[in-house]
Amino acid sequence: MRSFAVGSLVVAVAAVAVLVSREQDFQHRRTSAQLVVLAASSLRGPMSKIADDYRLRTGTELILIYGASEDLLARARLPDAGDPPDLFLPADESYIADAARHGLIGRSEPIATMRATMLLAPGCRVESWNDLLRCHGVSLANDAAAIGRMTRQHLQRSGRWTAFEPIIRGAANVSDSANAAKIGAVEAAIVWEPVARLHPTLIARPIDELDGIVAIVRAATLNGSKRSREAEEFLKYLADADGGKPRFREAHFRPVTP
Repeated sequence: MRSFAVGSLVVAVAAVAVLVSREQDFQHRRTSAQLVVLAASSLRGPMSKIADDYRLRTGTELILIYGASEDLLARARLPDAGDPPDLFLPADESYIADAARHGLIGRSEPIATMRATMLLAPGCRVESWNDLLRCHGVSLANDAAAIGRMTRQHLQRSGRWTAFEPIIRGAANVSDSANAAKIGAVEAAIVWEPVARLHPTLIARPIDELDGIVAIVRAATLNGSKRSREAEEFLKYLADADGGKPRFREAHFRPVTP
């Protein structure tokens, strides 16, 4: 009886070991089928649909972390050692260049472009730059966001920043700027065209003074990724005319011109 009990115990322990091994193997398969993507807030529309498409096509889940481009760059520079991000998708390729100078970038591909526009709060009748300067408050994301940095640089070059700066009401990112206009907290906001299109009840009005504020959206793999092969595969899909690019067109992004 004693030998039978010992034998049963050995069998039970072995069974538990098999179950633990299977559970660990399942967890490994689950986590290896995930990619962490640092994506600018302005890209939320197309990227959420691309994530659904890619999961159905490959079984790989995209964990999308949104934010201002500069904040995402800081996260790429100081990643979680245990689970570093796999891809970087800021609002403008200048942040890819910044990341490359720190040795963070593997491969990169251009995806789309977007232009700045003026988004008006309900009932606001701004028609021109001079009208805009008479507003009491215009929302613009801070310099951590591409729209904030690029708008400031453009208006400084054209000599218009000094007159514009006093009416700026800061925001953490471009989505927050658009929402400020939507609820009437400001009279207008400077946003990217695709972000303005997410608010069809509001008027988006391009003005000449914002011409030239054009972002080139570029995606890149990160050298610190522990899933470099899977990251490369997703980058190819994202840049493919039959992969991710149609979702950007649907979201009113413009194509990259040679």
